[in-house]
Amino acid sequence: MTHWKDIAVWKGIPFAATTGGQNRWKAPQPASAWNGTLDARNGGNVCPSATSRDNYMIDEDCLDLNIWSPANSTNAKLPVVMWNYPAMSTAVDALFDGGGMADQGIVFVNYNHRTGPFGWLAHPELSG
Repeated sequence: MTHWKDIAVWKGIPFAATTGGQNRWKAPQPASAWNGTLDARNGGNVCPSATSRDNYMIDEDCLDLNIWSPANSTNAKLPVVMWNYPAMSTAVDALFDGGGMADQGIVFVNYNHRTGPFGWLAHPELSG
């Protein structure tokens, strides 16, 4: 790809509160507001799972998304691809970098989500 200067990228944008502590077994809670400018240059944490790799920052504060867009498209009505990564992967895997799509005039969004027991375990004792 030769047009990186024409692509805007935002990474690690929280869409929900941490899933740790009192939120561990609850549905996602609203994200807290932040003061100032969010540093969105780097991907966020990877949610814990049996497939989490060592080279990622793994933390329950992981519900965030990444966006790639053509840089000069403020008024354009562009197609959007919302990508859910497959098993044994994460939103920060280089395979799911959206630069190629943004280079073709497509807004690409991917996101981290809870998987395994942190995402799917349901039991009456855990509700509340």
